[in-house]
This record gives sequence, C-alpha cells and structure tokens, in this order.
Amino acid sequence: MVRVVTPKEGIDWTHEIPVLPKWFEMAEGAMVPAVKRGFEIGPRGQSRNAMFKRGTTKSQRPAVRFDLCTKCTLCWVECPDECFDPTSDGYYDIEYQYCVGCGKCAEVCPVKECIVMVDELQFENDNSPYEHWKKDSKDYIQWVEDKKGKDRVSYPFVTGKGITVTQGEVMPEGKIVPVRKTEEVEA
Repeated sequence: MVRVVTPKEGIDWTHEIPVLPKWFEMAEGAMVPAVKRGFEIGPRGQSRNAMFKRGTTKSQRPAVRFDLCTKCTLCWVECPDECFDPTSDGYYDIEYQYCVGCGKCAEVCPVKECIVMVDELQFENDNSPYEHWKKDSKDYIQWVEDKKGKDRVSYPFVTGKGITVTQGEVMPEGKIVPVRKTEEVEA
C-alpha cells in the first residue's frame, strides 16, 4: 500500500537544531571540550557532555515500571550511553536526551515488564519518568501502561532475521515476576 505523507503529519520537533560552525570559526586541530565533573544523586545528577546529546536518533525508548524494579543496578551498569541516574531511594531515572534507544536495559532487566522498549512517537517530551512516578505513582503506572501498549518488539542479535513481536501483559502493581529467557540455537 502506498500513501502520500504530508508535512503536517508526525510530531513537532522540540529539540534544539544544531548549528555547525563556519569554516572560518573552526579552531586548528580537533577538540572536544572537557566536561565539568560532578555527581549528585537524583534525576539529571550525572555530569554529561552536552555535545553528546543523541536522544533524537532513537526510534524506541525504555519505559520503566518503578513499582516492579528490584534495584538490581543492571540497567545502570549495562547502559552504553550512561543515561541512567541513581536516585536517593535506589531507583534509576532515565535522561532521555542521551538515550539512543539501543534496548540493552530492557534486555538485561531480570523482571518481567519492568523495562520495555516503546515507540518513540508515543511520547511528547523528554521529562523524567522518575519525577512523574514520585509525584503520583498510580497515575504514572496507568500512563506508562498506556504508552507500552500490547505488542513487545525485539530485534534478534543475528542481523537479517527481522523483528520478533510478542504480546505483553499488564503486571499488577508491585508484582515482581522473574524473566525466563530462552535462547534459540540453530543446528
């Protein structure tokens, strides 16, 4: 099926558009400015290089159910972009401006339906999910379940196999179910 896509379809681009330097503004040699170091517990507490915000490149983003989280630290440790921020109560907030949507956090999470990769177009902004959850946990759980939907899309490690779509389920509040991961072995 073919259909014409108009400029009015899609979402509004709210991100800052990068401005490349002119040839006469470039300094001699290549350099990346040093990041001012600092660390605070809480959302947006880690110091990151503002030049490395790559969150606009993702097609999926992690959606977290904090009530299911066991505080295992695997998402924080395994994230290649270091977009998880430790909070004072042991959870990990996500800085979506640095997340590229690789899905590693959802892959390593040992709790079923705790971290699920969701289509980026389901979201309007990069606000902190942890702050939303702390403000009103019941509203947050309903909101995140609406965003997650029914389908769970995953990509096999071997390229060329396409995608795998499975049915997700809504977990009752606070019910922690371990993930039973199975590996396909080709003979």
